Amino acid sequence: MSRARLCLIALVASLLPAVPARAIVIQFDYSYDTNNFFGSNPEAVAALNAGAAFFTGFTDELAAVVPGGFNEWTAEFAHPGTGFLASIYNLVLPADTLIVYVGGRVLPGTSLAFGGPGGYSASGTQGWLDTVQYRGQAPAPADFGPWGGSIAFDSDRTWHFGLQSPPPGDESDFLSVAIHEMGHVLGFGTAGSWFDNIIGAYFTGPVATTVHGGNVPLEDPAHWQDFTMSTVQGLPQEAAMTSHLLAGSRKLFTVLDYAGTADIGWEYPPPGDATADGTVDGADYTIWADHYAVTGLPPASRGGWLFGNFNEDERVDGGDYTIWADNYNPGGAAAVPEPAILALLLPAAAGLIRRRPS
Repeated sequence: MSRARLCLIALVASLLPAVPARAIVIQFDYSYDTNNFFGSNPEAVAALNAGAAFFTGFTDELAAVVPGGFNEWTAEFAHPGTGFLASIYNLVLPADTLIVYVGGRVLPGTSLAFGGPGGYSASGTQGWLDTVQYRGQAPAPADFGPWGGSIAFDSDRTWHFGLQSPPPGDESDFLSVAIHEMGHVLGFGTAGSWFDNIIGAYFTGPVATTVHGGNVPLEDPAHWQDFTMSTVQGLPQEAAMTSHLLAGSRKLFTVLDYAGTADIGWEYPPPGDATADGTVDGADYTIWADHYAVTGLPPASRGGWLFGNFNEDERVDGGDYTIWADNYNPGGAAAVPEPAILALLLPAAAGLIRRRPS
């Protein structure tokens, strides 16, 4: 079997059903899918949405971007259907929303995907420029507030789009690649705060080093070192943000991967906090009770917390109640801090390549 090199790619998105919680919205836009990669494949759309669910539990508040008068801007990104630079004048962004342009094309060599966060140009008042660059987050290098980006998948790949089981040994798992690339769009390996935490060949962010038990070795500036291990629901797994994916395997976002996003500047709620307001209280119990015995929720996804699925096992039951009770803290505070990050001014991109494991 072979491994495919995971690389930078664009932010993506989908929504979970509405619940009384604050969370980011990841909105996919298929208008640049000029090769009809997704239009002819509803399974690919479903797998992409499932990948986005791993990130919709983030609770950062992103300011709306609404141009007008002298305040104008142009969003720039890699066209997913051609690879050339695309731009949209005065794109309107609702609050807490990221827009990701997705599509497919034949990629060079053994690349699985290309992409990254979008760039921009802007003019207007200083307040407007700050909104476009930071979206209400702290100025660089204190946080990260992207508008979105783009993602292109290799249309000449034998993909596995199923969600219920890993792929056979001769197929590449679309869900794993989508999750990995969305991590890059959210700043993993692309944001200023990510690079601000690199010393030599190690990532030194405080949350990741606490989870890992020391500085985390890097394969390259954008990825954990290959074979770096972490856990998903307490079970060992190679981290999703290493640089390769073994054909026939599936990798979900691990505890270490989430820790890396926390060091970039993203916030997510503490265990038991279904309302994503930083406290674990009676309102969270109500959501748990309202969804009791509901099954089929996003597996191993922080998005599942919004439904009371605190242990992320696809079912709301007594195990989730125990987590709520153990973390009950009506005066509480968010468990994960928001470290620094620089605003991205230019689009970033890279590719996925295949090779035999050493």
